[in-house]
Amino acid sequence: MLPSLADTNSPDPQNPNQNPTIQVDTSTVTAQSSPTPSATPDATSSPAPQASITYLPNNTESSSASPSPSPTSIKDSKILVHVPGVIKVDPRATLASISPVVIASGDSLLLCMEAHGAQISVGSLSSGILANQSSAQTVLLSGSASQISSALSTPQGLRLISGGRVAGASLSLKIVGVSAPTLNESLCGDSCASQTVEISALGLEEGLVKVPLNLAKKP
Repeated sequence: MLPSLADTNSPDPQNPNQNPTIQVDTSTVTAQSSPTPSATPDATSSPAPQASITYLPNNTESSSASPSPSPTSIKDSKILVHVPGVIKVDPRATLASISPVVIASGDSLLLCMEAHGAQISVGSLSSGILANQSSAQTVLLSGSASQISSALSTPQGLRLISGGRVAGASLSLKIVGVSAPTLNESLCGDSCASQTVEISALGLEEGLVKVPLNLAKKP
């Protein structure tokens, strides 16, 4: 006679260590995963719009500073000039100092100097004055009237130097009022004031001999 299921699963009272046996139906369960839906492109959908970027020029780079206008001459400039017309020198002299030179004006000035029969020498100039000596006979100075007067009135200011005798040389001065300091030689023709300095010899003869004189003492 076969034991029943209840007898089989019931513990033996005489064997307390016996564990009941539990039968489990271990039938295999297969989980069928659902297919992952794939995106199907829509043939009728239009492409996504793309952003259009326009770069604006930088104002600091695109806008270049406009060049300042070139200085021009002032036709009605008021200029006062005081320069000796004749400088007397020793007939044997090779150098003549031209002094005093006084120039007054409320405008910036361009002084054009041209020597004949000698070379022009100008002493030290201040930092605020423009100068250009294109040749030994031509010198341009530009700045305020006080700057030019100060530069030419120093002990080593304006001089004419010759390799031989300086007597007979001359200096032409043309002064132009300008809107700003400039060394534009083409403006020299618009001068509002001019002066010519002649270097003349004193009435001394080359063969003059110095003879000592004995002065008789009164008794």
